Amino acid sequence: MENNIEIEVRGPIEKKDFNRLKKFFDKNAKFINEKDRLSLLYFRNEIPKDINDLKDDKVDLRLRITNKKAEIMLKYGSWAGSDIRKEISIPIDSSNIEHAIEFLKILDWYLGVIYTTKTYVYKYKEIEFSLVNINNFRYTCEAEILAKESDDVEKLKTKIISVFKELNLREYRKGEFEELCNEMNNKKSLRFNFKKDDVKETLKRFNRFFSF
Repeated sequence: MENNIEIEVRGPIEKKDFNRLKKFFDKNAKFINEKDRLSLLYFRNEIPKDINDLKDDKVDLRLRITNKKAEIMLKYGSWAGSDIRKEISIPIDSSNIEHAIEFLKILDWYLGVIYTTKTYVYKYKEIEFSLVNINNFRYTCEAEILAKESDDVEKLKTKIISVFKELNLREYRKGEFEELCNEMNNKKSLRFNFKKDDVKETLKRFNRFFSF
């Protein structure tokens, strides 16, 4: 059975903590990879001023290019600072990203925000930890385990939280993760509307993420 249940815990960190954790993981954890990622995060009908308005919408749809490899990513389930969601990835060639954007537009997905991240990924105590630099203005630590539907997901989530605390990390407090989302979603420079915006011009700002 495929491991397609994502059990994830997130927490905020300062830049100094980002550097501290990177040094710790470099010494004590298994380095997995480094990710340069461009994400197009989609919304159905409008980009919300307050992400809490979408609490009942379990669909999280994105186009992502990671280290010049593209995918359509769907996460399904309830979300917050920590969550347990089904994750489905459909790889596509990065040269077809404009076709993917047109495909989604025809399905009435054309609104969203576009942002970049630089991430360092490690394996520590059987948990995948990601140190994430978001647009060079916010930093987070994400810890996740991929599980099967038959696994005890609550037990695995408890394990993640325990190791999180060992590393002097904390989960997002109530409302903090939503505040981060709102800060990003309300930046006009990050928004796109592909019924109005020129796709080529939008993507031109991010040429370094493409292989062509």
